[in-house]
Amino acid sequence: YQRVISMVATLALCFLVGAFFAYFYTVFFLFIAFLFLGIFIFVACAGGVYSSFRAWIERDYKSFFSIASGVSFLSVFSFIVLDFLFWDGVGFMIAILSLILSRQLLNRLETLLKDSMWLHDKKHFINALFFTRKKFQSNLEHKNQAFWKVLNILRRPEDLMPLLRDALGEDCVSQSKINLSWRQSGIADLLTFEVKANCNGEEYYYFLKIFNSKLKKMALLEADLLLGRSSEFLPSPELLAVNRVYGYDAHLFSCGNFSIKQAPSVSLPDKLASCWAVEIDKELVSRFKRSHPLLYQRLQSFNFDRLILVAGEKNRLVVRQFQNAIPGIVERLKKAPLGIVCQGVPAEQIFIGPDGDPLFAHWGRWVIEPVGFDYPIGSRWESQLREVLVKCSDSRSEQIFDFNSALLCAHCCLFEKYYNSQRYFSAIELIARIIELSAVSGPSEGSAVAKA
Repeated sequence: YQRVISMVATLALCFLVGAFFAYFYTVFFLFIAFLFLGIFIFVACAGGVYSSFRAWIERDYKSFFSIASGVSFLSVFSFIVLDFLFWDGVGFMIAILSLILSRQLLNRLETLLKDSMWLHDKKHFINALFFTRKKFQSNLEHKNQAFWKVLNILRRPEDLMPLLRDALGEDCVSQSKINLSWRQSGIADLLTFEVKANCNGEEYYYFLKIFNSKLKKMALLEADLLLGRSSEFLPSPELLAVNRVYGYDAHLFSCGNFSIKQAPSVSLPDKLASCWAVEIDKELVSRFKRSHPLLYQRLQSFNFDRLILVAGEKNRLVVRQFQNAIPGIVERLKKAPLGIVCQGVPAEQIFIGPDGDPLFAHWGRWVIEPVGFDYPIGSRWESQLREVLVKCSDSRSEQIFDFNSALLCAHCCLFEKYYNSQRYFSAIELIARIIELSAVSGPSEGSAVAKA
């Protein structure tokens, strides 16, 4: 109600101020009319020609209205000053009143436009409130309507030219024929495409990812890692360019002369092994530690009183023993080598590389943790852990990959997952094994994995 009343009051103010200008300052009235008409024509033409401009207005109309209001007032102020100094201007008081009223008018018009867009977004609520035959339905698709217009890029591949110029250069792009095809991403609000460019008779393949605004942090994390020093050793296609398409973050990966082929199912140990084998840049580790506590730091923040309360008489002693063992576990995990873990990679974004090895094209949830983090638990998987560590040791400078430390880290990781999901009984069942693994003071005989 307040917004509707405010809009009606603004329209009344526009009528009164327009009448004042038309009577006392006719030239200024015509200038404002042509100014508004010019802004309208500019927005209509620019929105029709540049789809990225139209997408930006639809996504962030508040910023556009603020910019338009500021530019309009600057134009109005300049006109009044020039008219007063050099042309047949009106009296001083009329000029001052016109300047003040124009400022108020522009502010109220900006508020009116923002309120009208807000009411348009809430039309499902309003219809259900005022009309008996209307029912409220949560229209989630409407919220992402602007993002899904990105699919229009399939009809207009030339909109990719700025991104391709950053990656390939002007000469190659000007001679290229671009073909796009949509691919399943396996992640909500993430659009992926296969891009085929024919340049000088040779075909090159690229993988394009466009992130919705809600995945902006994921896009930043991926770009931060794949544009760093460690990127050339990661099991990932080369990230060629980072830009914006239709106002959304876009990443372009190179797949060389090979078409994109989805890899067959890759087991979790193989995924972890390919990431742990990468030597991490020290600067990257330092930056990550400053903003993300590692597993051994998070262990110290657990509320063990909560576990003691739910454990019952039978398991309270075990929980207290675990609480006392935490300092030793922390020191043990501190000495373990660190590795990158690429979490949440869907099967649709695991490709076959030129050498036949799997390549991961999604690094939006990578973390750095002690080796063993996120490794599955169970006798079947533990028997493979030693082989995984042997593969990692061939590529890393650390002299020792401790089997028991990696296994301890894997159990602590699973304990953390159970604790955070309030599966306290399942977490308590892991405590005995964690204490057993932490009791080993260092790499025991047969637990140290040497370089092959």
